[in-house]
Amino acid sequence: MSDVSFSDPRTQFAARYPSSTWECFPLVGAPQSFVWTWFKPTHVPQGLVLSIPDETFQAYANSSGLTLRTLLTSIGLDPICVAMWVAYGVGHDAQGGSSPMLDQPIPPTPPGVDRSIAVYIHPPVVVQATVANIMSAQAVPASAAELYERIGTDWNSCLQLEKELDSMRKQLSAMAGKLNSLNRDLTPEETLHAARQDQDDWKDARRWLRDAAGKLSRFIKECDVGDTVYVGKKKWFIQIYQQVIIPRAPHPGLEQIRQEFEAHRKTLQTLVNNMRATHSSAGQDGERRAQQVLSRIAAKTASARSKR
Repeated sequence: MSDVSFSDPRTQFAARYPSSTWECFPLVGAPQSFVWTWFKPTHVPQGLVLSIPDETFQAYANSSGLTLRTLLTSIGLDPICVAMWVAYGVGHDAQGGSSPMLDQPIPPTPPGVDRSIAVYIHPPVVVQATVANIMSAQAVPASAAELYERIGTDWNSCLQLEKELDSMRKQLSAMAGKLNSLNRDLTPEETLHAARQDQDDWKDARRWLRDAAGKLSRFIKECDVGDTVYVGKKKWFIQIYQQVIIPRAPHPGLEQIRQEFEAHRKTLQTLVNNMRATHSSAGQDGERRAQQVLSRIAAKTASARSKR
């Protein structure tokens, strides 16, 4: 059996209630500047989201720059708690609070890019329990037992979904290859025998091919480098599952852990669904549409050859 240390800042964060609205924090050393913070939003249940106002960026324009360590310190969070953060779509490993990226200036938000920074916090560290804790934890409450079961079910679903993601990625890659090979200019002979309407239809078909290929590329990239594959976060899930869920170890943040596992499962499921829909759409709107036009042109070309 095991317990946690309530002096651990990660345990303190786990006990913090989620925000109901954006909270404003003045920056250390520059109280006239501030950062907006939302603790434990639904999409980052074991973390927080930061939003830096334009005036804060402007205030730091002539200094060494605004860093993530400064922001974390300003909201009262020890960087050692941070597992990773995502800024402008790029993930960074916090390396136990020692990452040099924590002290690099945060660049202003590029146009059209989400300006929020998602910060993921390590779950509380599991430590060996005292004899008194072991004796008091012999009977697991029914509500806790249900949470363990739900977390275990979500984790098993996640493992299955990861296999489906791997399969879908291969299918999307194969489809992308087909679309790229179809997206070509008509040969001189095809152009000679294709009617004006055929040529217009082929231009439209190529636009569909490009659009479909772009969507395939987007979801292949999301599968490769998106939220579902952050190595650091995968390690958290494995650690918690092995050290807390399997042995049914008592944990003060069990509900937050359940939310984290559930959110991960939903993220994986959404990506699988999107990849399936994109594959189907690429086949219908891209490959099939192009094949129909090319088949029509090929028939006319063959007919013209037979009349020679």
